[in-house]
Amino acid sequence: MTTEADIRAALDRLATRAPDPGRVRAGLAGRARARRQRRLILAAGGTVAVAGTLGPALLLGRHERTADPDVRPAPNLGPVAPEPAPSGGNVRVPMLYRPTWLPDGYVEEDRVAAARGGVPDYQWRRWVRHMPPGTVTYWFSTIELMLFPTRWPLVFRGAAPAKIHGVDGRVVLSNDYRTTTVVWPVTGELSLAVIVEHAGVDHRDVALRVARSVAVDGVAGVESPLDFGWLPAGLPAWREVSLYPGGEGWWATLSVVDDGQLESSNRVDRMPIIIVQLTSAARMPSGRRATIRGRPGVVNSYGASGGGYAAVRLDGGLTLHAERVSDTSSPLEDLLRVVEELRIGPPPYRGWFERR
Repeated sequence: MTTEADIRAALDRLATRAPDPGRVRAGLAGRARARRQRRLILAAGGTVAVAGTLGPALLLGRHERTADPDVRPAPNLGPVAPEPAPSGGNVRVPMLYRPTWLPDGYVEEDRVAAARGGVPDYQWRRWVRHMPPGTVTYWFSTIELMLFPTRWPLVFRGAAPAKIHGVDGRVVLSNDYRTTTVVWPVTGELSLAVIVEHAGVDHRDVALRVARSVAVDGVAGVESPLDFGWLPAGLPAWREVSLYPGGEGWWATLSVVDDGQLESSNRVDRMPIIIVQLTSAARMPSGRRATIRGRPGVVNSYGASGGGYAAVRLDGGLTLHAERVSDTSSPLEDLLRVVEELRIGPPPYRGWFERR
């Protein structure tokens, strides 16, 4: 069973490899996004392996409420505004699903999209409501919409059945009673999850209402100004792009992700192998001076454990970070070649930041 403590301990061990806070921030920002699929496990307090289906689930002691009517709520979100076509060779991935109803006060802050061998396989969107200071012990409430492969071995302990759009889904309350997750299949290969955290005493009802409001999107998207020109041989086929505000600016991330454990174990543990981030919000980390893309930059190796990072300032107040995260014997020169041959386009469209 994977627990929050296990994840924190693992990230702490990774962070101790390099004491520089700039490097830690750059690396953990990417790794944090690789942890999102684990939230399904954390919300449920554990997993049970299954093959290609979401149910029936193992029910362990949660009180099952009377079945709620499977009724789509009246939309309170307007139609999705068209977004501009990407410019300068940027890549744009359409988001496949969206909610049509959200509680008041929630605005969108994150979009993530991944492809396995070029096939859309994992997407994640997050809406946040910031709380007034002093009203609660936590400072924000989140609603997340996650599209993920049904092959992931995820079934919840303590789940109760629920109909979502006429199909069999599951509802689970977290062990700390602060999070409700609703999961249901949308195709033979993909499932959706709505995760509502810190939304007050009615977060179960909110999660069901949001889930039953979900509709096909295809208009909204996540734009990436980054594209690999070269990668070392033998890397997995999974690529992930993300875009989000943070640190008084924005972050665009492109990752190569290893999802091999999904095929053979109960654990959902997609660890990025290579993370490249373009940001308007980061300072330069420390490290050995090097010329990168014809400019003064820094590099650092993690030593015997393998991996390393590189960073360089670009025009327009932007900073490029690259990190080889996983333990590897790959030389630092490989990472530098990734950076040198990386294709970088203009800043991506961010008009959806902080909007419903």
